[in-house]
Amino acid sequence: MMSKPKRLHPIAILGYMGKRIKNFIFPIAAFTFSVTRDSGRPLLFALGVSLIAIIIIFISSLLSWLRYTYQLEQDELRIKDGIFIRKKRYIPYERIQSIDLSEGILQRLFGLVKLQIETAGGMGAEEAEAVLSGISKEEALVIQEFTAAAKGNGAIEGKDLPEGQSVYKISTGQLLILSLTSGGVGVVISAVLALLSQVDDLIPFRRLASGIEKWTAPSLILLIILVVIGFFLAWVIALIGTMLKYANFTVIKKDNDLVITQGLLERRQITIPLKRIQAIRISENMVRQPSVMRPYMRKVLAGHRPIMKVLK
Repeated sequence: MMSKPKRLHPIAILGYMGKRIKNFIFPIAAFTFSVTRDSGRPLLFALGVSLIAIIIIFISSLLSWLRYTYQLEQDELRIKDGIFIRKKRYIPYERIQSIDLSEGILQRLFGLVKLQIETAGGMGAEEAEAVLSGISKEEALVIQEFTAAAKGNGAIEGKDLPEGQSVYKISTGQLLILSLTSGGVGVVISAVLALLSQVDDLIPFRRLASGIEKWTAPSLILLIILVVIGFFLAWVIALIGTMLKYANFTVIKKDNDLVITQGLLERRQITIPLKRIQAIRISENMVRQPSVMRPYMRKVLAGHRPIMKVLK
Protein backbone atom coordinates (compact mmCIF):
# COMPACT_ATOMS: atom_id res chain seq x y z
CA MET A 1 0.00 0.00 0.00
CA MET A 2 1.33 3.42 -0.99
CA SER A 3 -0.40 6.54 0.31
CA LYS A 4 0.23 10.19 -0.33
CA PRO A 5 1.79 12.37 2.39
CA LYS A 6 -0.92 13.91 4.55
CA ARG A 7 -1.02 16.91 6.86
CA LEU A 8 -2.60 17.17 10.26
CA HIS A 9 -5.90 18.97 10.67
CA PRO A 10 -5.45 22.79 10.79
CA ILE A 11 -6.55 22.67 14.43
CA ALA A 12 -3.02 21.44 15.15
CA ILE A 13 -1.83 25.01 14.56
CA LEU A 14 -3.50 26.03 17.81
CA GLY A 15 -1.65 23.23 19.57
CA TYR A 16 1.68 24.48 18.26
CA MET A 17 0.78 28.01 19.32
CA GLY A 18 -0.23 26.89 22.78
CA LYS A 19 3.09 25.17 23.39
CA ARG A 20 5.10 28.14 22.16
CA ILE A 21 3.06 30.69 24.13
CA LYS A 22 3.41 28.55 27.24
CA ASN A 23 7.20 28.59 26.84
CA PHE A 24 7.43 32.32 26.10
CA ILE A 25 4.62 33.86 28.18
CA PHE A 26 6.84 34.70 31.14
CA PRO A 27 9.79 36.01 29.05
CA ILE A 28 7.37 38.19 27.06
CA ALA A 29 5.75 39.50 30.25
CA ALA A 30 9.15 40.16 31.85
CA PHE A 31 10.36 41.94 28.72
CA THR A 32 7.24 44.09 28.62
CA PHE A 33 7.70 45.11 32.25
CA SER A 34 11.46 45.74 31.95
CA VAL A 35 11.08 47.91 28.83
CA THR A 36 8.40 49.99 30.50
CA ARG A 37 10.21 50.35 33.84
CA ASP A 38 13.87 50.77 32.84
CA SER A 39 13.70 52.72 29.60
CA GLY A 40 10.67 54.80 30.47
CA ARG A 41 9.03 53.94 27.20
CA PRO A 42 5.25 53.85 27.15
CA LEU A 43 3.38 50.68 27.85
CA LEU A 44 1.86 50.82 24.38
CA PHE A 45 5.31 50.33 22.85
CA ALA A 46 6.00 47.29 25.02
CA LEU A 47 2.61 45.79 24.17
CA GLY A 48 3.37 46.37 20.49
CA VAL A 49 6.59 44.38 20.82
CA SER A 50 4.68 41.61 22.58
CA LEU A 51 2.10 41.60 19.77
CA ILE A 52 4.92 41.18 17.24
CA ALA A 53 6.21 38.22 19.26
CA ILE A 54 2.75 36.62 19.15
CA ILE A 55 2.60 37.14 15.38
CA ILE A 56 6.00 35.46 15.03
CA ILE A 57 4.73 32.55 17.14
CA PHE A 58 1.69 32.23 14.86
CA ILE A 59 3.82 32.25 11.70
CA SER A 60 6.23 29.66 13.10
CA SER A 61 3.29 27.48 14.17
CA LEU A 62 1.77 27.76 10.70
CA LEU A 63 5.07 26.77 9.10
CA SER A 64 5.43 23.84 11.50
CA TRP A 65 1.98 22.62 10.45
CA LEU A 66 2.75 23.03 6.76
CA ARG A 67 6.06 21.18 7.05
CA TYR A 68 4.67 18.30 9.15
CA THR A 69 3.48 15.37 7.04
CA TYR A 70 2.81 11.72 7.71
CA GLN A 71 2.46 8.85 5.28
CA LEU A 72 0.99 5.39 5.81
CA GLU A 73 2.88 2.58 4.11
CA GLN A 74 2.31 -1.14 4.18
CA ASP A 75 5.04 -1.82 6.73
CA GLU A 76 5.79 1.54 8.34
CA LEU A 77 4.63 5.00 9.26
CA ARG A 78 6.72 7.82 7.77
CA ILE A 79 6.85 11.25 9.38
CA LYS A 80 8.61 14.36 8.11
CA ASP A 81 8.80 17.61 10.07
CA GLY A 82 11.02 20.61 10.73
CA ILE A 83 10.92 24.16 9.37
CA PHE A 84 14.54 24.66 8.41
CA ILE A 85 16.07 21.29 9.30
CA ARG A 86 13.97 18.44 7.94
CA LYS A 87 13.65 15.36 10.11
CA LYS A 88 12.51 12.04 8.70
CA ARG A 89 11.29 9.18 10.87
CA TYR A 90 10.36 5.73 9.61
CA ILE A 91 8.48 3.74 12.26
CA PRO A 92 7.80 0.07 11.43
CA TYR A 93 4.41 -1.03 12.73
CA GLU A 94 5.93 -4.09 14.36
CA ARG A 95 8.11 -1.84 16.58
CA ILE A 96 5.12 0.07 17.94
CA GLN A 97 4.62 -0.91 21.58
CA SER A 98 1.53 1.16 22.36
CA ILE A 99 -0.82 3.67 20.76
CA ASP A 100 -2.48 6.20 23.07
CA LEU A 101 -5.47 8.24 21.96
CA SER A 102 -6.83 11.39 23.56
CA GLU A 103 -9.63 13.79 22.69
CA GLY A 104 -9.38 17.32 24.00
CA ILE A 105 -12.18 19.83 23.76
CA LEU A 106 -11.00 21.18 20.41
CA GLN A 107 -10.46 17.70 18.98
CA ARG A 108 -13.94 16.62 20.03
CA LEU A 109 -15.51 19.66 18.36
CA PHE A 110 -14.01 18.58 15.02
CA GLY A 111 -14.32 14.81 15.52
CA LEU A 112 -10.54 14.35 15.79
CA VAL A 113 -8.15 12.53 18.09
CA LYS A 114 -4.57 13.02 19.23
CA LEU A 115 -2.47 9.91 18.65
CA GLN A 116 0.78 9.18 20.51
CA ILE A 117 3.05 6.33 19.49
CA GLU A 118 5.60 4.64 21.73
CA THR A 119 8.12 2.21 20.30
CA ALA A 120 10.66 -0.24 21.67
CA GLY A 121 13.83 1.69 22.44
CA GLY A 122 12.08 4.96 21.67
CA MET A 123 12.60 8.41 23.11
CA GLY A 124 11.80 7.47 26.70
CA ALA A 125 8.82 7.70 29.01
CA GLU A 126 8.74 11.50 29.04
CA GLU A 127 8.31 11.88 25.28
CA ALA A 128 6.48 9.80 22.71
CA GLU A 129 8.20 8.58 19.56
CA ALA A 130 5.61 10.35 17.40
CA VAL A 131 2.59 12.56 18.07
CA LEU A 132 -0.19 13.15 15.54
CA SER A 133 -2.06 15.95 17.28
CA GLY A 134 -5.01 16.21 14.90
CA ILE A 135 -6.17 13.26 12.79
CA SER A 136 -9.55 11.68 12.16
CA LYS A 137 -10.76 8.69 14.15
CA GLU A 138 -10.84 6.64 10.95
CA GLU A 139 -7.17 7.43 10.31
CA ALA A 140 -6.27 6.46 13.88
CA LEU A 141 -8.19 3.21 13.42
CA VAL A 142 -6.19 2.41 10.27
CA ILE A 143 -2.90 2.87 12.16
CA GLN A 144 -4.19 0.60 14.92
CA GLU A 145 -5.21 -2.02 12.38
CA PHE A 146 -1.83 -1.97 10.65
CA THR A 147 -0.07 -2.25 14.01
CA ALA A 148 -2.27 -5.16 15.08
CA ALA A 149 -1.76 -6.92 11.73
CA ALA A 150 2.03 -6.49 11.94
CA LYS A 151 2.00 -8.17 15.34
CA GLY A 152 -0.34 -10.93 14.20
CA ASN A 153 -3.26 -9.80 16.34
CA GLY A 154 -5.63 -9.32 13.42
CA ALA A 155 -7.71 -6.26 12.64
CA ILE A 156 -9.45 -4.11 15.20
CA GLU A 157 -13.20 -3.99 14.92
CA GLY A 158 -15.23 -0.92 15.72
CA LYS A 159 -14.36 2.75 15.77
CA ASP A 160 -14.72 3.50 19.47
CA LEU A 161 -13.65 1.43 22.43
CA PRO A 162 -12.41 -2.04 21.53
CA GLU A 163 -14.62 -4.90 22.61
CA GLY A 164 -13.09 -7.25 25.11
CA GLN A 165 -13.19 -8.55 28.66
CA SER A 166 -14.11 -5.85 31.15
CA VAL A 167 -11.55 -5.81 33.96
CA TYR A 168 -12.56 -2.77 35.99
CA LYS A 169 -14.87 0.26 35.79
CA ILE A 170 -14.81 2.93 38.45
CA SER A 171 -18.09 3.66 40.18
CA THR A 172 -19.39 7.07 41.20
CA GLY A 173 -18.67 6.40 44.87
CA GLN A 174 -15.13 5.24 44.20
CA LEU A 175 -14.50 8.28 41.98
CA LEU A 176 -15.72 10.55 44.77
CA ILE A 177 -13.48 8.85 47.35
CA LEU A 178 -10.54 9.00 44.96
CA SER A 179 -11.07 12.73 44.45
CA LEU A 180 -11.61 13.50 48.14
CA THR A 181 -8.41 11.70 49.17
CA SER A 182 -6.16 12.79 46.32
CA GLY A 183 -3.02 14.80 46.94
CA GLY A 184 -3.86 17.26 44.20
CA VAL A 185 -4.27 20.12 46.67
CA GLY A 186 -0.51 20.18 47.15
CA VAL A 187 -0.02 20.37 43.39
CA VAL A 188 -2.46 23.29 43.13
CA ILE A 189 -0.75 25.21 45.94
CA SER A 190 2.69 24.52 44.43
CA ALA A 191 1.48 25.72 41.02
CA VAL A 192 0.10 28.93 42.54
CA LEU A 193 3.35 29.58 44.43
CA ALA A 194 5.39 28.89 41.28
CA LEU A 195 3.21 31.32 39.32
CA LEU A 196 3.59 33.99 41.99
CA SER A 197 7.37 33.52 42.00
CA GLN A 198 7.47 34.02 38.22
CA VAL A 199 5.50 37.26 38.31
CA ASP A 200 7.04 38.57 41.53
CA ASP A 201 8.78 41.35 39.58
CA LEU A 202 5.59 42.40 37.86
CA ILE A 203 3.32 42.67 40.90
CA PRO A 204 4.51 44.24 44.19
CA PHE A 205 3.53 41.29 46.40
CA ARG A 206 5.79 42.42 49.23
CA ARG A 207 4.04 45.77 49.47
CA LEU A 208 0.67 44.10 49.31
CA ALA A 209 1.71 41.58 51.96
CA SER A 210 3.00 44.31 54.27
CA GLY A 211 -0.22 46.25 53.82
CA ILE A 212 -2.30 43.18 54.56
CA GLU A 213 -0.10 42.40 57.57
CA LYS A 214 -0.70 45.86 59.05
CA TRP A 215 -4.39 45.59 58.32
CA THR A 216 -4.80 42.11 59.83
CA ALA A 217 -2.41 42.50 62.75
CA PRO A 218 -5.21 43.44 65.15
CA SER A 219 -7.32 40.53 63.91
CA LEU A 220 -5.47 37.23 63.85
CA ILE A 221 -8.73 35.35 63.50
CA LEU A 222 -9.47 37.06 60.21
CA LEU A 223 -6.04 36.07 58.87
CA ILE A 224 -6.63 32.43 59.87
CA ILE A 225 -10.02 32.49 58.15
CA LEU A 226 -8.43 33.81 54.94
CA VAL A 227 -5.80 31.03 55.03
CA VAL A 228 -8.47 28.38 55.62
CA ILE A 229 -10.55 29.73 52.72
CA GLY A 230 -7.47 29.64 50.48
CA PHE A 231 -6.77 25.99 51.34
CA PHE A 232 -10.45 25.12 50.87
CA LEU A 233 -10.51 26.67 47.40
CA ALA A 234 -7.31 24.80 46.49
CA TRP A 235 -8.91 21.56 47.70
CA VAL A 236 -12.07 22.20 45.65
CA ILE A 237 -10.00 22.89 42.53
CA ALA A 238 -8.02 19.68 43.09
CA LEU A 239 -11.27 17.76 43.70
CA ILE A 240 -12.84 18.93 40.45
CA GLY A 241 -9.62 18.33 38.50
CA THR A 242 -9.31 14.76 39.76
CA MET A 243 -12.94 13.96 38.99
CA LEU A 244 -12.63 15.33 35.46
CA LYS A 245 -9.39 13.42 34.89
CA TYR A 246 -10.53 9.99 36.13
CA ALA A 247 -14.23 10.10 35.20
CA ASN A 248 -15.38 6.97 33.34
CA PHE A 249 -12.14 5.18 34.22
CA THR A 250 -12.38 1.76 32.57
CA VAL A 251 -9.94 -1.10 32.02
CA ILE A 252 -10.64 -3.59 29.22
CA LYS A 253 -8.58 -6.61 28.17
CA LYS A 254 -8.43 -6.85 24.37
CA ASP A 255 -6.43 -9.74 22.96
CA ASN A 256 -2.93 -9.23 24.39
CA ASP A 257 -3.43 -5.64 25.50
CA LEU A 258 -4.96 -3.72 28.37
CA VAL A 259 -6.92 -0.69 27.17
CA ILE A 260 -7.47 2.06 29.74
CA THR A 261 -9.94 4.87 29.05
CA GLN A 262 -10.55 7.86 31.27
CA GLY A 263 -11.50 11.52 31.31
CA LEU A 264 -14.56 13.68 30.89
CA LEU A 265 -13.44 16.89 29.19
CA GLU A 266 -10.35 15.26 27.72
CA ARG A 267 -10.91 11.61 26.88
CA ARG A 268 -7.82 9.44 26.88
CA GLN A 269 -7.30 5.87 25.69
CA ILE A 270 -4.07 4.18 26.73
CA THR A 271 -3.00 0.79 25.37
CA ILE A 272 -0.59 -1.31 27.44
CA PRO A 273 0.72 -4.61 26.00
CA LEU A 274 0.53 -7.33 28.64
CA LYS A 275 4.06 -8.51 27.88
CA ARG A 276 5.39 -5.10 28.93
CA ILE A 277 3.94 -5.40 32.44
CA GLN A 278 6.84 -6.28 34.74
CA ALA A 279 5.25 -5.65 38.14
CA ILE A 280 2.15 -4.28 39.84
CA ARG A 281 2.60 -1.67 42.57
CA ILE A 282 -0.13 -0.61 45.01
CA SER A 283 0.27 2.77 46.71
CA GLU A 284 -1.98 4.04 49.54
CA ASN A 285 -1.51 7.34 51.33
CA MET A 286 -2.46 7.75 54.98
CA VAL A 287 -5.89 9.13 54.13
CA ARG A 288 -6.86 6.30 51.81
CA GLN A 289 -5.75 3.42 54.02
CA PRO A 290 -8.84 3.42 56.28
CA SER A 291 -11.21 4.24 53.41
CA VAL A 292 -13.65 1.84 51.80
CA MET A 293 -11.25 1.54 48.87
CA ARG A 294 -8.81 -0.56 50.88
CA PRO A 295 -11.08 -3.61 51.43
CA TYR A 296 -12.04 -3.46 47.76
CA MET A 297 -8.42 -3.38 46.61
CA ARG A 298 -7.54 -6.22 48.95
CA LYS A 299 -10.36 -8.30 47.55
CA VAL A 300 -9.37 -7.67 43.95
CA LEU A 301 -5.59 -7.83 44.30
CA ALA A 302 -5.07 -10.27 47.18
CA GLY A 303 -2.17 -12.50 46.22
CA HIS A 304 -2.35 -11.01 42.70
CA ARG A 305 -4.36 -14.06 41.71
CA PRO A 306 -7.34 -12.19 40.20
CA ILE A 307 -4.99 -9.95 38.25
CA MET A 308 -2.91 -12.86 37.05
CA LYS A 309 -6.08 -14.65 36.03
CA VAL A 310 -7.09 -11.69 33.91
CA LEU A 311 -3.63 -11.23 32.44
CA LYS A 312 -3.21 -14.84 31.34
